[in-house]
Amino acid sequence: SKPVENNILLTQIKVLLRRERLLKETSNILVEAQQPPLVKEVKEIIHRHLGNPDLSVDLIAESLATSSATLYRNWKKVSELSINKTIAKMRFDEALKLIREEELNITEASYVVGFREVSYFSRAFKKEFGLSPQEYLKEH
Repeated sequence: SKPVENNILLTQIKVLLRRERLLKETSNILVEAQQPPLVKEVKEIIHRHLGNPDLSVDLIAESLATSSATLYRNWKKVSELSINKTIAKMRFDEALKLIREEELNITEASYVVGFREVSYFSRAFKKEFGLSPQEYLKEH
């Protein structure tokens, strides 16, 4: 295996451990308690699978033992954002945290949050925020 792959694996392990710790610490936050149960469940599933490039509505539906159609229908009742937008938002938020707090570079962070290609991460990021990740980090 390549040294870069080892570094990415080590980083992913650190991030997973950090996520588990944060999930436990934040499970009682008032804002979370006020969310509808479906939103909390879906966000927990997304959080657990954030690094999986194959994370999808189908995977989430399967985790909830329901169909994708039923999940879409019920989700529309409780959230203004689509599930796919929610996944993207959570991935971008986590990537920014990793870059700022864990001092990962953009490439490492993009892989850790489930993007197979840093170029796709950068394009999707720019589409979402109107700035490249580098520009966004300089301004924020």
